[in-house]
Parts: sequence; structure tokens; C-alpha cells
Amino acid sequence: MAKTNIAQVSLQLYELLSSLDKDERTKVIQATLILFGDTEAGPTKPEGGNSNQNNNTDDEGSVNDPKKYFELKDPKNKGEELAVAARYRELKEKVEVHTKEDLKKIITDARRNFDSGNFGRDITNARSQAGFFSKGTGKGTEKLSYYGQNFIDALPDRDAAKKLSRPVKKPSKKKTKSSKAKTKK
Repeated sequence: MAKTNIAQVSLQLYELLSSLDKDERTKVIQATLILFGDTEAGPTKPEGGNSNQNNNTDDEGSVNDPKKYFELKDPKNKGEELAVAARYRELKEKVEVHTKEDLKKIITDARRNFDSGNFGRDITNARSQAGFFSKGTGKGTEKLSYYGQNFIDALPDRDAAKKLSRPVKKPSKKKTKSSKAKTKK
């Protein structure tokens, strides 16, 4: 296997990170190291010792604090909020199956509004339109899909998240009135 040229990789990283401010660059680099397993998620302190961050924060936007995790991931709609809450539970609580009440607790702990009356619609949209959740996980339970997990992990980098290959939607097998009329003729 050919060894990658470190200078080229460094130049590519510089180009990718140059548009970010110092704090954002630090978060991206630390999160990448965590993804590789090269460092553990934990409190970060800038050189010099004093940190103005809360001690329960970490590089993934604080897996210990849902509010900071949501701030880092910056979901743009209800489906993304539900997926961020599910991913938070996977990372913090090491669970893969989520109920409405589980997601509601994380979202409200993150100081966001939870619309109980429209949860069914929102989770259906997050599952069928966005592809964030898997189908057939059981009544009243939801499981983040592979795509949903990768999408949330890519945030806040929307360009990287949009480049992920989305799940393929299968066409509906329901017959419409016009197709029924055609088969009778």
C-alpha cells in the first residue's frame, strides 16, 4: 500500500479548514480524531490552562450536555432535531432504540421546543422523506438509520452532510384510481 504524502494531506486540510474560525477548526480536528479513535472525547482546555468552557463539555459538542450538542450540530428542521436527539442518546446513553418520550426529554433538555401534537408527522417525515430513521423498528420505537447517523456526525458541515449518499426511495405499490381504471379496460 502506498504511503500518503503528509505534505499533500496537510495542504488539503489547510484548504478545507481555512474558511473556519479558530474555534471551529479546533472542533473539527478534535471531532475527526475522535472518529479515528485516536483520542477520547473529554473536556478540552486551551493551552495555558484556563478554559472558559464548562467542565462537562467535550469535542463532540458536549455529549454530556444536550444543549451544547444541539448548538454544535445546528439542526435546521424538526426531522434533523429528532435525529440529533437520537444520535445524542446513542453517544451518551449507548442505546439505539428511541421512544417519543426519550426524544422529547433530550430535545427539551436542549432548551428546544418539542411539538407533541405533530410528533407523528415529524417522525414520519424524518423517516420517509429524509431517511434519518429506519422503518419497521416496532410500534412506538425509532432507530436512527445508517444514513441518519452519518448525516448527524457530519454536521455542522452541511456540504459534507449533503454529499452523503441518501437511501433509495422505493416507488409506492399503491394503485391509484386512474391505474385501476386502466386495468379494467
